[in-house]
Amino acid sequence: MGVISFIGGLSLVEVVILGFITLNVVLSGFYFIRHSVKKATAKTE
Repeated sequence: MGVISFIGGLSLVEVVILGFITLNVVLSGFYFIRHSVKKATAKTE
């Protein structure tokens, strides 16, 4: 329940900014993993 009360204490703008940052981190992490997998598969072939 700590997360819910934490979000409740934030303003809408802060929630949007946090969500935007989280989205960027997730997307760049996903891209990095996919890129690493591509490199690994290219080496094995």
